[in-house]
Amino acid sequence: MFRHHRGLQDFQGQLVSDILRLEQQAYANVEEGINVLRERIRHKKVLILLDDVNHINQFKALAADVSWFGRGSRINITTREKGLSDQFKVQDLYEVALLEESHALELFCMHAFRDKLPRPDLAEEALQIVNITGRLPLALEVFWDHIYLSMVEGRICGITQ
Repeated sequence: MFRHHRGLQDFQGQLVSDILRLEQQAYANVEEGINVLRERIRHKKVLILLDDVNHINQFKALAADVSWFGRGSRINITTREKGLSDQFKVQDLYEVALLEESHALELFCMHAFRDKLPRPDLAEEALQIVNITGRLPLALEVFWDHIYLSMVEGRICGITQ
């Protein structure tokens, strides 16, 4: 979720910017961002989606308490770290099942080949990719995007040489 040093502050700024429809502000530290969230958004009814949370500090910096937001607000969190849900004040927990292998393969093939089935010459590789990605939908799409970009860059490099 966060790839660089100022990740949490940047995400706090983006969250405030998106909710209040203002230009994104930079915060000196995470605590300043938390204070802004609590003060500026506490009367706004919001729906916040936090995807791929992998550390409790991410949650604490962005949406630790529904009281930071207006009445009726909802915070949805996706995580692969089961232990984190014990640390959140979770009202409802929904476990998402992995895609069946055949459905995962179909999703990958639709994204990669624009067809439900892999090309015969790539069937084995497509199945390997499905297994490598753990049959996670986003991972299947991102994996293909990465492969496609590598292929395009390779062609561009080949043309320029």
